[in-house]
Amino acid sequence: MEVASKVRLGGKGTLLSAQAVYDVAYHSAFVEIEFSNLDRLKQGSAKESVLLPAPTPTDKRHSMSETEERATLVVLLNKLLQSQARIRPFLPTFVAEILNLRISINLPSSTSDLEVSLEFVRAVYRFQKLFESSTYGEDFCEVGTCAIENSSVEGAVNDEVKTGGAINALKEKLSRLNAEDFGVTKDELEFLKLSDAASVGIAVLFSYPSSSLSVLSDVVAALSCEALQTSTQAFDSDTFNQPSTHKAEADVANDMKSLLMGSKSVNARKGGVSGDFIFSIPSVHGAFREASKVTVGRLRIDINRVGLPVTVSPLLLQSVVTLTLAFFPLISNSWRRATQTLKMIQDLHCPEIGTACSKMPFEHSEEELDKKKKVLSALSEIVLSENMDGGVSLFQEAFCLAKITRKALAMEAAAALSFLGLRDMLMHKQSARVITGLIPNDKQAKEVGSPATDDHGDSKISQRDKVPKGKEGTDRKKKGPQEIVLGKGTTAARQFLLQLLQDRCDLEKGVTEDARLCCWAKELHSFFEAKDADFQVLLDHLKAVVESNETRRLPKIAKGTRDFDPKQMAIREKAFGIIVAVFKRHGAVALDTPVFELRETLMGKYGEDSKLIYDLADQGGEILSLRYDLTVPFARYLAMHNLSNMKRYHIARVYRRDNPAKGRYREFYQCDFDIAGQYPLMVADFEAIKVLTELLNELDIGDYEIKLNHRKLLDGMLEICGVPENKFRTICSSIDKLDKLSWEQVHEEMDPYLL
Repeated sequence: MEVASKVRLGGKGTLLSAQAVYDVAYHSAFVEIEFSNLDRLKQGSAKESVLLPAPTPTDKRHSMSETEERATLVVLLNKLLQSQARIRPFLPTFVAEILNLRISINLPSSTSDLEVSLEFVRAVYRFQKLFESSTYGEDFCEVGTCAIENSSVEGAVNDEVKTGGAINALKEKLSRLNAEDFGVTKDELEFLKLSDAASVGIAVLFSYPSSSLSVLSDVVAALSCEALQTSTQAFDSDTFNQPSTHKAEADVANDMKSLLMGSKSVNARKGGVSGDFIFSIPSVHGAFREASKVTVGRLRIDINRVGLPVTVSPLLLQSVVTLTLAFFPLISNSWRRATQTLKMIQDLHCPEIGTACSKMPFEHSEEELDKKKKVLSALSEIVLSENMDGGVSLFQEAFCLAKITRKALAMEAAAALSFLGLRDMLMHKQSARVITGLIPNDKQAKEVGSPATDDHGDSKISQRDKVPKGKEGTDRKKKGPQEIVLGKGTTAARQFLLQLLQDRCDLEKGVTEDARLCCWAKELHSFFEAKDADFQVLLDHLKAVVESNETRRLPKIAKGTRDFDPKQMAIREKAFGIIVAVFKRHGAVALDTPVFELRETLMGKYGEDSKLIYDLADQGGEILSLRYDLTVPFARYLAMHNLSNMKRYHIARVYRRDNPAKGRYREFYQCDFDIAGQYPLMVADFEAIKVLTELLNELDIGDYEIKLNHRKLLDGMLEICGVPENKFRTICSSIDKLDKLSWEQVHEEMDPYLL
């Protein structure tokens, strides 16, 4: 494969992305080190670095795949360049040239990052001996001992690498460095021991494509829904509009509706297949989508994380375990839908089709999945234990699980495409009434063993009406052949995949359907890898379809919010203009603060109402919340800028995580006028009341009554009543409800605190 791009590493502020790791691992990009970074490393390393003696070789063991090794090395290279430890320019240069020349150093398929790092050190010394041998004509000699590891066996370099021209090219590249640099120092060894490059690199290989698999699984499931003529009721449930619904589940349901929009194949009156492998699509795919998003977000941090005295991040391990658990139901349901479609193909007793399917590809996949469950369960227990060991093995197993997922989706897509093609072929030869025999009725199903009467309740094919004898020809003359229209998204996916298979599969005429299925499944399995350029074209096209269909759905507004039409906005703007003019007349200045604050800034300021603060998902290491009011952000602003006096006004939206009701909103405007600083007693208080009366008069709202809410006056009343000081804010929250609740209800709420 030709090198398509380059990944520049070591630049100031440059971060390595998961996509870059993936591209380098699959030879889609080469690496380039920023020269300024090598100069920094040269200045930071010791002038006279003492190299460690060559480590003792180890027993020959099973090696990583080439892809896993390259992913490990590119992450290691990035961490070496970002490190503040005493790393010499030699190590990053060595790794970069190994990657660009596509040389394998046979890193072991080990259980821990430590073992991988130590084997990397041995590889450095193996290459040193190789260069010396090729220079001076000496044979390989025994490698000296070192206190890195206790085992002592001869090391070796891959024969293909030894005989290839890549070694000479590597030697020429490294000859620019001093010969004495070839080795590893004590500081470098300590850094490598704490490196999590293997775990992170392999995690990228299955986590980065998982976002693509999430979209792909929706598309393939939609194709199966078309083939099985299933009901879309599972995607139309009102539960997806409830506040308690998981957002990812609702998104999947909406995307499925978009893909199937306009379809005449789904929601068949009779003959459709249903089952939990259909009903659970939103929950299963939603869980996978959410786990993928969390893991990819965590990897974005861990790829560039250096300097911490730990190896693999516990958060990364936990997110990977969650993602692997989400793989299993996704794979299982995909196989079950494929099995149902394959059975329907077998049930087509039509001589013009040719040889019927005689076997089902991947029939032993369930057993393979059960084995993976046991292995991953054992590894998860090891990884999540106190020593956090075994991360590399866990990620390698998860990488294999991602491959099984692609296999399952490929089989499901091949089965759906095959059945839809066979159905279309028959539709051109028979009338719509005759086509109803495509999916057998219950009696026929029992004879051919179809899933119409499944004992486990996984699926159910409704009984179809028989065609009245002697009326086939009449109906055909009246109606003619009737094509079944697919959804806009499924039509686009089907056309794209069929064209792809036609270009890539060289099938002879008269090929049996089972041979076609196997060929299609094999080709789709290869195509569904994220490295395929055409695969990204398909995903982009389908995303455009989903987004275009979203505009056709009747949109809804979130509960507790409201729109303001142009007439209302005109009134609001006029009112705001009057209010701002009064504020400015009294010398106030405008101030605006972010709509969200650090959660620690807001918590503990509102008593019991703190539970109504909207918390945001972690977007980069900070725990944030939407502002509850405008006063606390103002106080934070004064403290940040060390201001003691300020008169300011602020009109902006605030947010309350409250149950919306009539007259109560979760998003609304607050209008604040605050005076901060030292003033004569009651002067500032009087001015605030004066400002209020002026703006109410100018707004011309009619008669009004001003109620004074002074916290110090209220605190004095509570103290006289014997309320403990630490309960003041709680009691105040209850008193604030007097305009909404009766005195009896408020008293009942305060009772426990008063006692």
